[in-house]
Amino acid sequence: MRAVIVTRYRDQLPDALPSWVHYEPYAPYDLLAPRVAAFVHHGGIGTSATVLAAGTPQLITPFTFDQPDNAARLKKLGVAESVSPKAPAAQWAHALSRLLNDPTVTKTCKELAARMAVEEPGGEQIADWIEKL
Repeated sequence: MRAVIVTRYRDQLPDALPSWVHYEPYAPYDLLAPRVAAFVHHGGIGTSATVLAAGTPQLITPFTFDQPDNAARLKKLGVAESVSPKAPAAQWAHALSRLLNDPTVTKTCKELAARMAVEEPGGEQIADWIEKL
């Protein structure tokens, strides 16, 4: 398998997918992100943070709201590339190739993930701990 497509909108995909593409209507990103070489997504803050915490390079195709800003910030951090949804395939391929082949990207992703792992817990994690009491 070379790609996993996760979307609840199956009708937006071709009827027949190549044998190297696996489709799922849902997958927990916190389990998927650490197991892939790169993560292509829309740039929403939840997905961006989950993938950043996993230490995985991100190819972001922002559409609206906070997504372009999130993409720009992650690119500035050195962990992502941003490509327009309407960009030609060659531009997508170039951005993905850079993410997969630049050792600085890999190093930066791992360093930031390690920092996130030792940061003080946020409100959601504290709420989870309290609920377990």
